[in-house]
Amino acid sequence: SPEFMKADCPKCGGPAQRDPDTMDTFIDSSWYQFRYVDPRNDQEIWRKEEIRKWAPVDLYIGGVEHARGHCLYFRFITKILFDLGFCPVDEPAARLFNHGMVCDEKGDIMSKSRGNAVSPAPILEKWGVDVCRLAMAFFAPSEDQIKWSEHGLVGADRFARRVYEFADRVKGFPSGPIDRSKFQPATAAAWRKLHQVIRKAIQSYEQDLHFNTVLSHVMELLNLVGSPAAYERPEMTDEDRRAVRKIAFDVAKILAPMAPFLGEELHRRLGGTGSVFRSEFPALDAEAAKEDVVEIVVQINGKVRGKITVGADAGEDQVREMALAEPSIAKALDGKSPRKVIVVKGRLVNIVV
Repeated sequence: SPEFMKADCPKCGGPAQRDPDTMDTFIDSSWYQFRYVDPRNDQEIWRKEEIRKWAPVDLYIGGVEHARGHCLYFRFITKILFDLGFCPVDEPAARLFNHGMVCDEKGDIMSKSRGNAVSPAPILEKWGVDVCRLAMAFFAPSEDQIKWSEHGLVGADRFARRVYEFADRVKGFPSGPIDRSKFQPATAAAWRKLHQVIRKAIQSYEQDLHFNTVLSHVMELLNLVGSPAAYERPEMTDEDRRAVRKIAFDVAKILAPMAPFLGEELHRRLGGTGSVFRSEFPALDAEAAKEDVVEIVVQINGKVRGKITVGADAGEDQVREMALAEPSIAKALDGKSPRKVIVVKGRLVNIVV
């Protein structure tokens, strides 16, 4: 406002100009998410109907220190704008996720002021962006503090190369519709694991952001199909080969958010068109993800005494009978009659004596 900027000097009375730079940058970033939805509006601060389309922000991600400081302004300003009638929502974000901090090998939080921050430039130059991203994801769940170590880059590099080599070897396998009822047993196990990976990836990307568990699931899948001995078996049919190729294709899509260059390259090599990020995410087949059998821990008064293997669809009565009949459990009971048998489906049996 020119009227506000022009002023009289309080000392000499001559013409002066005010200094407008008096507010913390957090103040600026406490309302701009609303202006972004209608940035060229020169008639009003924004159109409220546009805010209704986009607000509140679905997910706010930040480090603990930044998010705590910024959220004070972020929420306060939004509530003021709501009370004044400018904004149709009184909370700026629906969900807050505080990611963990990166520490040095001594456990101290990295910062420029402490002088212990590691420059990413030489690491990226040596290892590549994708390997660095995978290593960060490997370390721990996203909300946990991590200790930075270059040793993690070695494992991430080995993993990325293994995925690349697997996809490159099977890119010539046939494609087309897949009938899992015709799979060989080894292929059926790998197909089941693929859909367990897809289920975990959907949960991690949309909910808990535990990327490390997605990677560990992909590793387990590669143990089933990621070597020539696994996918060059003489008994493999074209149905099996189509499944293995589809597994490689879906793994590329699952890893793409964490390793975008690798994802794009493998998507293209396996016959994908356009960007991997414009393609459909792998569809979960919940039926295919089901285990045929599950291992259940058996406890006596809360102490683990044995394990049993039961059908995945076994009923509570059947699980109870099998637990009591297990020789190690019968021996531990030593003729005592249980007061109660608690069955947690698919997980454990606790016998109370």
